[in-house]
Amino acid sequence: FEVAMEKQRETSRAANKFNATSTVKLAVDGITEFTGYTQNSCIGKIQGLFKKDGMKVEYLSVGEEGIVVLDKTVFYAESGGQVGDLGEIYSDLSVFTVQDTQKHGALYLHHGTVAKGSFALSNSITAMINEERRQAIRLNHSATHLLHAGLRFVLGDHALQRGSLVDNKKLRFDFTHMAALTAEELRELERIVNKQIRANLKVHTVVKSLEEAKKEQVYALFGEKYGDEVRVVKMGDFSKELCGGTHINATGEIGLFKIVAETSVAAGVRRIEAVTGENAIIWLYETESEFVDRLQQVLAQKHSLEKEIANLKSERMVSKSQSLIDQVVAIGSINVLATKLTNADSKTLRLTVDTLKQQLGSAVVVLATVSGDNKAQLIIGVTQDLLNKIKANELLQYVMEQIGGSGGGRADMAQGGGTNIAALESALASVAAWVKSKV
Repeated sequence: FEVAMEKQRETSRAANKFNATSTVKLAVDGITEFTGYTQNSCIGKIQGLFKKDGMKVEYLSVGEEGIVVLDKTVFYAESGGQVGDLGEIYSDLSVFTVQDTQKHGALYLHHGTVAKGSFALSNSITAMINEERRQAIRLNHSATHLLHAGLRFVLGDHALQRGSLVDNKKLRFDFTHMAALTAEELRELERIVNKQIRANLKVHTVVKSLEEAKKEQVYALFGEKYGDEVRVVKMGDFSKELCGGTHINATGEIGLFKIVAETSVAAGVRRIEAVTGENAIIWLYETESEFVDRLQQVLAQKHSLEKEIANLKSERMVSKSQSLIDQVVAIGSINVLATKLTNADSKTLRLTVDTLKQQLGSAVVVLATVSGDNKAQLIIGVTQDLLNKIKANELLQYVMEQIGGSGGGRADMAQGGGTNIAALESALASVAAWVKSKV
């Protein structure tokens, strides 16, 4: 029921393109010979002209929308899931822009607008399709055959076609299967299809009787009605199906096959959407660009959060500096502070040292912390008035000798690190005596 409903919706959407003129009873007899399997243009004759509402007319003038019926055409009429061709019907002085092609029994209906001049019954014309668009459709249509065969390899013989839509942008393929495809199944499916593309399989078409095709177990399209003679499309030994659509000459023309979506249509029916050729390359470029943009956003957000965390840590340490003053040791007029902080990084230590130097007047400040890799980090600051007696880089060297480390810096500011964490407390405790020895 769901499959039938979806087919009805597709029919309804297609009919709305031209106010359902394809369902109008057109007063014209005969057939249209289709030559579009091997040609992109042909010379023909107008055997019917209609307004867009289906009313028969003798001619169509510039600006008028209508329907042109030819005795011969290269325009593929929408059927079997493949959309109708676009292009132009023209003569020396007139142009009719074809915006859709539909079937009406054995007739091909070219829907469109007179862009230049006028057209009358029995006029000789040239019909020419949009070749670039047709080629993109060919790629997608041939890819659906490879996809159909690939699904049976990956999922089993139950994975049969239950509908399709092929245009110049993408392909959509519905098939029987009870569960969503896993990432591994989708990758394997892409691998198999692209392998057949790289193999550049020759695409052969043969017209034979329906009975003969059935004996060869050729796969038929779901819901299609076939006459006594059918068209069999073969792609190497990999795929063999009944199909009236247009196809490429060899699978290598597809270039690339990329699945872009896999969803549920109804109970027991899944849908795959994919792109091929240049559209697949464009999809990859756009996806890559989106990924890079998103990655840059995430990295920028990460940087912003890290900066915010660092600022919060610094603010916390600065606010904590007042409590650190209680640990100050006075050596004459010099305030000496040597202590260890927890959960502090080098930036926080440096900011806290600068803050304490401003608060303590004449001062020597030594702050240390232990990092996550069990290494001690130290920053030493000395106020400007003491530099003739006490130098931060010399004090750093004295401490580093005790904790097995190294570092460097200027007379007013120095920093370093060591690995002997056990000796850190005693090294800090020795700072006051070292300062006293210098003054």
